[in-house]
Amino acid sequence: MGELYVGGRALARGYYARPALTAARFLPDPFSPAPGARLYRTGDLARYLPDGTIAYLGRADHQIKIRGQRIEPGEVEAALVSHDHVHEAIVVAREIAPADVRLVAYVRLHDEALAREAEADDTPSAVIAADSELHEQLLTYLSARLPAYMLPQALVVVAPGRS
Repeated sequence: MGELYVGGRALARGYYARPALTAARFLPDPFSPAPGARLYRTGDLARYLPDGTIAYLGRADHQIKIRGQRIEPGEVEAALVSHDHVHEAIVVAREIAPADVRLVAYVRLHDEALAREAEADDTPSAVIAADSELHEQLLTYLSARLPAYMLPQALVVVAPGRS
């Protein structure tokens, strides 16, 4: 098992206007006699099967794919914890129905009273009501820092003693 690298004549030159990311992902190809040949570090884990085919095993990092977009939950978590009200955050992909995967952010707030105010009467106690001021603040804050496809579809408050 190992990280999958791809190479060849059809390999892209790199990421547009992102030289640091290009340097990290497009590496010199030690197996090619061609000068300047490179390999692309995919971030996928794979292994050879006995028949020579390659089996995909998952991601080497924590990236998830939702509606064709790769998302690093840690980026969303970092954006959330940079908000004044958020103490901790965990972001996960939840399958709501077959082929319906959504990003859900679980947050622990600095102020428990604020968490109680955000709860909806008709939803489970930890879900932040979509019409609450806190919900709007967090989504507005995230929207200014992340692309739309990285915004959580649900925000859930996790307070001490809740499970």
